[in-house]
Amino acid sequence: MERAAMEEALSDVRDAMLKYTNVADPTENAARKERMRQAEDQGEFEEAAALIVQAAISANMDLNAQKIDETESPLPRIPSSQRLGPSPEILSQDGGVQIVDSNSLSPRIPIALRLSLPETALNSPLAIEGTSKPTTKRKPRRPPGRKNIQGSPKTVVGSSSKMRKV
Repeated sequence: MERAAMEEALSDVRDAMLKYTNVADPTENAARKERMRQAEDQGEFEEAAALIVQAAISANMDLNAQKIDETESPLPRIPSSQRLGPSPEILSQDGGVQIVDSNSLSPRIPIALRLSLPETALNSPLAIEGTSKPTTKRKPRRPPGRKNIQGSPKTVVGSSSKMRKV
């Protein structure tokens, strides 16, 4: 299989070099063909083809590793009802259910904080990676340049910008 990949890469290199030599200028065409012949004699075509094959193999390995990482779930999913904590209902002494004002027991905790990940998940390396501030690319702006300061229209001494009647 690697031999077939090498042959395909070598044909790609040759095709690219043929496109490189096809120019309208006859002297440049001859010079490029000579450079191509020298590169082929020195084995540069084979080196380039080997680099192409290595890059393709490493890219394929990276893609496979990424697919494996995507299939593994980092943390088990916990239903929100379990993450919310205890309800504000308290059993009364006579066996009935009594709803207690949550302000009397403890200060109200916002639901966003109550639904947050458990502490073990917050300390995991995956959670730490996700909390890093994403970098956004800025839109390119106009480069700073010299400001053209317009002087008065009267640049020559002794001249006037008014039209004169002769």
